[in-house]
Amino acid sequence: RGEWVEPRYSSTFLFPVKALSNVFRAKFLSGLIAAHSRGDLKLPDELTQFSDLCAFRQWLFHTVPKAWVVYSKPPFSGPAEVVKYIGRYTHSTAISNNRIISVKDDTVEFWFKNTRNKSRWETTSLPVMEFIDRFLLHVLPK
Repeated sequence: RGEWVEPRYSSTFLFPVKALSNVFRAKFLSGLIAAHSRGDLKLPDELTQFSDLCAFRQWLFHTVPKAWVVYSKPPFSGPAEVVKYIGRYTHSTAISNNRIISVKDDTVEFWFKNTRNKSRWETTSLPVMEFIDRFLLHVLPK
């Protein structure tokens, strides 16, 4: 009717976690079966007996636990927080110009924060095409 309806459990969560878990499990397994049907799922050598779709579905049915637990965080504190959160991703670039040290001989050298080493700033270099591939992983779809 064009009116905002407050979710039933809005003070604690947007969706009941049990229902979210069931839907996530169903969607995940459906996607896995679809990937297998298209031939996009590469099984390791020890699982070649499941290359047949029917055998694969049976294996999933008997192996995958029925109850899944999906980690769920409390909702944002309001619309302003949502806008700030999304804005950090939509209005920044994956790497700023001042972090690029040089581009020469088909190689890009740049600074990065090594989170495995106490978040220290270090330098590394990548082939240009690898750098572009990694950069494009951060470009949002239309």
